[in-house]
This record gives sequence, C-alpha cells and structure tokens, in this order.
Amino acid sequence: MWILLCFCFTVTVFGQLPANTNYQQCAANLACSINYEKTFQEKLNNLGYHATLQIQSLKQSINSQVTPLTQDLEILKTNATAIQDEVTRELQLVFRGLDHDRAFLHNLSVGVYNLAKELHHEQYVRFQDVHKIIEEVNLVKQALGMMNNHSDLLQAASCEVQLNATMHNATFYESQYRKVLSMYHNLQTTIHDVRQQQQVLLTQLQEKTREAMRLQKQSPLTSPPPAAKLSSRSANCGAALGMEDGIILGASVSSSQSFGDFSAGNARLNHARGWYTGAKTTSKDWVQINLNSSHVITALATQGAPCCEVWVTNFTVYYSNDGNHWHEHKTGCNSQNLKFVGNTDQTTIKYQTLDPPMVAKYVRINIIDFHKKNNSNSNYIGMRTELYGCPVYVPKITQPH
Repeated sequence: MWILLCFCFTVTVFGQLPANTNYQQCAANLACSINYEKTFQEKLNNLGYHATLQIQSLKQSINSQVTPLTQDLEILKTNATAIQDEVTRELQLVFRGLDHDRAFLHNLSVGVYNLAKELHHEQYVRFQDVHKIIEEVNLVKQALGMMNNHSDLLQAASCEVQLNATMHNATFYESQYRKVLSMYHNLQTTIHDVRQQQQVLLTQLQEKTREAMRLQKQSPLTSPPPAAKLSSRSANCGAALGMEDGIILGASVSSSQSFGDFSAGNARLNHARGWYTGAKTTSKDWVQINLNSSHVITALATQGAPCCEVWVTNFTVYYSNDGNHWHEHKTGCNSQNLKFVGNTDQTTIKYQTLDPPMVAKYVRINIIDFHKKNNSNSNYIGMRTELYGCPVYVPKITQPH
C-alpha cells in the first residue's frame, strides 16, 4: 500500500513542479522514504486499545448496577415463595376448620330433626296411654260407686262377710287408681325433660349456624344467587340445587308436554336449547323437578326459552314429598295462594324468594299464562329454571331415654 502512495505522490509532484529532474527525483525519494503502513497500524492499534478500555469500563459499570438488582430479585423470589407457603398453610387450616364445622352442623341438624320426630311419636304414644289411663280411672270410679252401693245394700241386709269382701275390693281399686295417677305424673315429667333436651339442642344448632355463617363470609365456598335477590331469611340456605350445573339429571326433570328434542331435561338456567311445548292458546302445562331427597327450598329463578320470543309470564309453585300428594305454596301472612309474576323477555333471569320456604322432595311449576305474539298462531310455552336452598338430613341417632 505504501508503494502505491509513493507512486501517487511522485506523479503529483512531477505534474506540479517545474520540469527539473533533480527536484523531481528529490521529491520522489522523500515520499517513498515515509512508511505509511506502520503509521496507520499504530493509530489503528491505539484506537482499538482505547475502545477496549472503554468497553471494559462500561461492562464493569453495568455489572455494578445489575448485581444488586439480581440480588434484590432473588430476595423477592424467596419472600414470595415464603408468603405463598404461609398463605397456603393458613387456607388449609381454614378449610379444615370449615369441614369440621360442617360435619358438626350436619350431625347436629340431623340429630335435632330425628329427636323432634321421635319426640312427636313419643308424645303421640304417651297421649294414647294417658287416654287409656283416663278410661281406666273412669272405670275404677264406676266400680267404686257400684261397690259403695253394694256395700250399703249389704249393710242394710246385715251381710257382714260380703261387706268385708266388698270393702277389700274397694281398697284394692283405690290403690290401683293411685298407681295410675303416679304413672300419669311420671309421663308428664318425661315429656317435660324431652322438651328441655330438644330446646338445648336447638340452641346449639343456632350457635353453630351463626358460626358457619361467619366462616362462609370470610371464605365463601359456594356461589348462591345475588344477595339482593334473596331475603335475609333465606341467605343462609340459598345454594343452587343443580339444574344449571347438571347435578340434577335429566331423568329427574319431567313436564306435562314437550316439543321434539326440546324436552324438560333442557329446562335449565342458561341452557342453549331450553324446554318448549307445541303451539298453544292456553296453558295447563307444568315442569316438575325431583330432588331425590328432602330439601329446604328458599328461592327459584326463571328464564325464557332461548329462541323465538317464548317466555312464561305467570305461574304458581306446588311441592310434594311423595310425588302424589301436592300442596300449593302460599304466603305466610294470610295463607293465600301465591301467583308469581314471570319473565318479560327470553334472556333476563328473574329471581323469586319463597316466603315461607318449602320443605319438599318434588317441586312443580304450573304455568298459568305465557307471552303471545300478535297475529301469530305459533305461540309456544317454554322456560328455563333453577332452584335454591339446602338439603335436609335425616340420620339415625340414639333414642333419648
């Protein structure tokens, strides 16, 4: 490369200096004596060295800033893991406590129910015994009266032997009468003790119910209908009973009529198909749900069918414990039949509080009226529904003495 530079310099000088061979030769020798390659290499090495120093300094500066951040990040990870483990342990303790309280509340509830049932039976038996005792007492009184009359006759006839026998019988019947009265008082005492025992169990049940409500507010495990939809009276027993999530099987849902594949098993809240009947002008149709065991039912929700402007506008609710004998739900204040106002469109969910709640195994929704389109013969009945409440447990407990 330096040879090329020497050549260029010589050509330039020869082109600019006067045509003097000595000057030209001197300039050419001077240009060719300079080692440009070495000079450029030194400058390049200097630049590379300085650049390397700057890069090294920059690396050290970055490392000095990144290292504390990395340490802080590891500390945060460690703390987060510890906090997560602590929260997990606390949640496990809470859930175990809830399970224990649930089991206790379950056993207490079924114990109270069974105790009340046995107390009712015991009272019925005792009342029958008392009735028999009263009848026997009356017979004894009649016998005493007859014996007294007989005694008077014997005295009048001076029949001393028969008179003594009659008086002996009268004494015997009188002692039997006192024994019967004693048995009657003992029965009354037993009934009083059983009632006191029932009151103690009911008090314990109420305390546990309040404790369970407090724990559920701290860590809710279920998703009942919105609190605004249910009264405070039914808020403690308002879980969905299984229509929407399919816990209640399709075989447990029936209807008076269905149209094609839109059977009663589809009458579930937010179901994509829903339940329909054929075209009608009036309705005597119903949807029936078998809960397979006794439940306290505190509320229900209704929704129109998913298509074609079909919904129920008015209905009544019936309930049964055997599927044969039905009772209509009535208001608690004046015991009148309750007619529910249904939906106003096919999508909005309407919640209905049952006051008082029902205790039933079967629930039937009787459709009274439904939406009818103007100038149309294609008026169908259809709906979707859900029930809310809690189960009634009836276990076997030890019979009180």
